[in-house]
This record gives sequence, structure tokens and C-alpha cells, in this order.
Amino acid sequence: TDLTVSAFMDQWLEIKRAKPVGEGTLESYRYRVKNIRDFLGDRSLKTLQPVHVQEFYLELSQHYPPRTCAYVSTLLRAALETAVNLDLIPSNPARKVPKPRTVSRERTALTLKEAQAVLRVAASHRFHALWWFVALTGARKGEALGVRWEDFSFSFESVTIRRTVSGSGQKRRRVTPPKTDRGNRTVAIPAILAAVLKDHREQQEILRRATGEDWQEVGWVFTTSRGTLIDPRY
Repeated sequence: TDLTVSAFMDQWLEIKRAKPVGEGTLESYRYRVKNIRDFLGDRSLKTLQPVHVQEFYLELSQHYPPRTCAYVSTLLRAALETAVNLDLIPSNPARKVPKPRTVSRERTALTLKEAQAVLRVAASHRFHALWWFVALTGARKGEALGVRWEDFSFSFESVTIRRTVSGSGQKRRRVTPPKTDRGNRTVAIPAILAAVLKDHREQQEILRRATGEDWQEVGWVFTTSRGTLIDPRY
């Protein structure tokens, strides 16, 4: 093949787009493929050697954290494996180069007292119901932002997670179903959270009437001051 690495990465992204890959995942692929193009893009695919991949990893490590380097290396290895399967190259040069090492981050949960302290402070915040919802349901940020009032049972005894919000900005933000079947689930709601949500709905109705024609009724539970979707980065 006379394809450059950059041209082949275009083909690989098209292959990925044709598969059942989440739009958010595909967007992250596109974003990180830029790193591969910047260093290896002009090189012919058939002349790519392990030493070139190693040089790329070293260069990458000078500018990005370990987790990003590991993610990009995984993309490159997967793309080159596709090239092997398509008989474009005889072997995968990235397989002969160790992946950049990642530094695992220790994850700690709040203690009961810490969670109570956070919720006490959040009581005066406009998004206090959002913090309560996340704390007592375990929903991820995107899942919480994607909840509509119609997702709750009539008596607020449960909520069904049906969608997630990802990306940032009007062009990149997307509302999609959860990635897996396990992500689409019904979660029980304790009485204390039900009370918070009912109060939140009343306050939202007051805000809707005060906003008038500028309010956009879409049905989101947690919204901007005009009823629109909250940007995840915000």
C-alpha cells in the first residue's frame, strides 16, 4: 500500500464509525488520532517500524500525562492491527513496543460525615437537588444530567436511567442511551431524596413561570435557568 499513516487513520475512523460505537467514544477517537497524525501522519504505512513507534511514545510523554499516552498507544495498536487484518502491512510494529506505563489513581469515597457535610453546604446552591441525586443514587454525572421527569415513577419511589449526556458545547454535546445494557437500569429512591426532588420540581415550576417565554420546556430535571440542558463541563 502507498497509504500514509494519516490516510489510513481516516479509513480506520470510518471503520469504527460503521460499528456500534458510541458517538462520545468515536469523538474521543477523532480527538486523539490528531496526536498520531502530528508525529507519524506523513510517514508511509508500509515503512512504519517499531523504532518510529517508540520515538512517538517518547515524544508524546514529553507533552501529555501517562493516562493520555496509554490511551493514544492503545488506539495506534488497534488501528495497526486492523491494517494487518486488511493485509495492508505484514505485521503490527506497535506490538513490539511496550505501551507507556500508566499511573493508577487511588479512588476514595466520601465517608458518611463528609457526604453529610457536602449536602449541608449544597443546601444553599441552585443545584442542591443534583448533588442529592448523585449522592443517593450513585448516578454518573452524564446520567444525572440526562434524567427527565418522565423517568420517575409516579410516587418518586424509583428512577430509570435511560440516557447519558456527554461532550461539551452545542456542537459536541450529545444525549445517547447508556453504553451497555447494565447502564439502562432502575434505581430505588429513598424517601428523603424523594422529598428533595418534589421540592426541586416546585422550585423549577416557579422559575419556569418567572422566566416566561424564554423558558424552553424539554422535561429535564436539572436545567439551566432557561430550562435547557446543562453542559457537563459546566
